[in-house]
Amino acid sequence: MTRRTKVLILGAGTAGLTALKEAQRYTDDIMLVNAGPYGTTCARVGCMPSKALLEVAHAVGRRDWLAQVGVGGTDALAVDLPMVMAHVRVLRDRFIAGPIELAKSLGECSIHGKATFLDPHTVDVEGVRIQAETIIIATGTRPFVPDSWRAFGSRVVTSDEVFELKAPKRRVGVVGLGPIGLELGQAFAQLGCEVHAFTRGPHVAGLRDEEVNASLVEVLTKQMTVITEADVSLHEGGDHIIVEGGNHRAEVDWVLASLGRRPNIEGLGLECLGVEARQWSSDTTPMTGRLRALASSATSTTTSLTPLLEKMINESSAPKTKLRMMTAPSPSTCSKNMAWRWPLAPTTLV
Repeated sequence: MTRRTKVLILGAGTAGLTALKEAQRYTDDIMLVNAGPYGTTCARVGCMPSKALLEVAHAVGRRDWLAQVGVGGTDALAVDLPMVMAHVRVLRDRFIAGPIELAKSLGECSIHGKATFLDPHTVDVEGVRIQAETIIIATGTRPFVPDSWRAFGSRVVTSDEVFELKAPKRRVGVVGLGPIGLELGQAFAQLGCEVHAFTRGPHVAGLRDEEVNASLVEVLTKQMTVITEADVSLHEGGDHIIVEGGNHRAEVDWVLASLGRRPNIEGLGLECLGVEARQWSSDTTPMTGRLRALASSATSTTTSLTPLLEKMINESSAPKTKLRMMTAPSPSTCSKNMAWRWPLAPTTLV
């Protein structure tokens, strides 16, 4: 069976749904294929539920200040962590409702399944072929976890799982202090957990200003242990995990692995497009993002020299474009042979 459409979007996350709304300005002949959960990374497992958790944590964290300015009784505050996590999930479900409904609004043109390229205009989805004039790849990302850490099972979690914890234990190791790792680490610390946080570099939260970074680290160390410039290893400790890094050793109940995200491009059949993912950065033209090897048929999202999502939107009506590719990985952990841009940095081949 072969279905045909003008625009095929692979992925129903932030990038894919943005592309959907933009494409709907020009045509209703659109199909959406999504292989993973619906609801967008931002709303489901990213900054939105993280901010919901932080809202509660910061309220608790202000009790010392409240006492200093004359508000009594703050020592009696108690944190019911299972109830806090349930509250975050209630808000999370509200956040993702809109994106889910948008995907459902396409009816039979919204398909759940894994897409694999057969050629630059054709994909296979669970045995169904779909041919399209224009294809947008917005397959998103997944958290990175070292293979050796998977032996710890559910005791090592990522941002994709942390909000599903019903009753998190109180000793936490956080490995990776980018924006999400830092937010979650600080949140659990303010909620009364014992947090040991590690990061490989000297900076946290992606900061580059030395003075600002030092000020933030100083504030954080009043709430939790912060170890910078640390190569971290995990070891089995029976009923706990031993985290070692930067001359610091901690026994924790569970570990939040916040080591960045990887693009979901495996199994897409990108070899059918005539270019390997690791070539995209070096083969793109600076500023325009044109991929020299496929100058008339494809676009790449792997150059860091291009503007953000609005560039792709502004150029999306270019009539010569046959294939558009858009992913949304983290900037900090991709291969050194790739150059990604966050937020979404699609580039255009025309």
